[in-house]
Amino acid sequence: MLAAWKEVVNILKINIDSMQINAAIESTMLISWPRIYFDFLSFFFILDMDIFSAMPCLDGINFITKFIGMSMLPIVVCLIGSLELILGFRSNKTRLKNISNEHMENEVEIAAKEIFVMIDADHSNTADNDEVNDFLHCIGEPKVDDISEMNQSQFIEMAVNMNKGKQILKWWWDQRVISQSLNTSVQLLLIIYTPVTKKLFQFFNCYRITDELIYLRADFSIECYKSEWNISLLYVLFVTIIYALCFPATLFYYLFKNRKDLYAPRIQARMGFLYSGYRPGTEFWELHELARKTMLTGITVYIQSPIFKLVFALIVCNISLININYFQPHKNRTVFWIAQMAFLGANLKYVAVFVRNYPLVGEFLIATDIILLLVSIIGCIYAIQTLRNKMKTIERERKASKMLE
Repeated sequence: MLAAWKEVVNILKINIDSMQINAAIESTMLISWPRIYFDFLSFFFILDMDIFSAMPCLDGINFITKFIGMSMLPIVVCLIGSLELILGFRSNKTRLKNISNEHMENEVEIAAKEIFVMIDADHSNTADNDEVNDFLHCIGEPKVDDISEMNQSQFIEMAVNMNKGKQILKWWWDQRVISQSLNTSVQLLLIIYTPVTKKLFQFFNCYRITDELIYLRADFSIECYKSEWNISLLYVLFVTIIYALCFPATLFYYLFKNRKDLYAPRIQARMGFLYSGYRPGTEFWELHELARKTMLTGITVYIQSPIFKLVFALIVCNISLININYFQPHKNRTVFWIAQMAFLGANLKYVAVFVRNYPLVGEFLIATDIILLLVSIIGCIYAIQTLRNKMKTIERERKASKMLE
């Protein structure tokens, strides 16, 4: 069921990204839109992570206060990931200490099955000499030359007969804890990246009324380059460098540095979640998505002309559509077509600017989002059902093979 859950998470992320881009249109384009559409988007305000904006009854809450509150989210995410890591290691230590010899072999078989799926980088259903030696290296065993290709059953048998049960389990369980902790942290950081960076861009977007009067476009109660703005500047720059720049740069550096070994056990066991849903050669797709969202929700803020804003957004949307159709990064075709719909939906939002004053345009925009949500729900159900059917087939084949034996 883990594979189905990953597909559900991918579909969920696509919808969150789409809603975050939609929510930014009003503040970035500076064009009057059908009010009914943004009333509809207000139901999904939580996806924009701007909790303070959803509490108009609070006095004394200005843009800077909202930004400080939102900038705490990456810290909270890192604390959650760290806590998950500590508790996971502690749980593994207890499990290894208390495991009986009777259960050891069964646990090693389960672990070996999962490891085989991971090291079979070419999806040939066999593990070759290099793939097996990568595994042996991870558990501290010496390299063995001329290992014959083995299927999953042979690999499991080899792992059980090594008499290195605790060694294998400790490595594999620890890698799963590290991977799960990183998965939780990175996925949440990816989700909150757009709302936080949007605030960063808005902080530097000032509107000059006269030479002396320069106000923040996002909050006209704040004068740019005055005491309150200047005091906040250092903190904003700190968040910009540590999160907005270093986070994607770190992901890019890690993927680029290990680009030739992304499917080696030592790399895939820890960071495979970042690209496991994408085809080989498109492992950098998450960075493509960060760049697309940043340009649509942030960079457009600095383009003063509404026409140029629109042209820039349409160029970004159309290049993204070309990229997703050319690279077709998603392994799962259902996820691919849902992503395709989300990209096309974003494009339609900006095209709708030309007919925004016509009747029913707002209703049409709402319909596009509702269709995406409905298709996504169907896609999630389909992914879960498909995997259940596959698991039943595997179980039937396993029972049939046992009867033949």
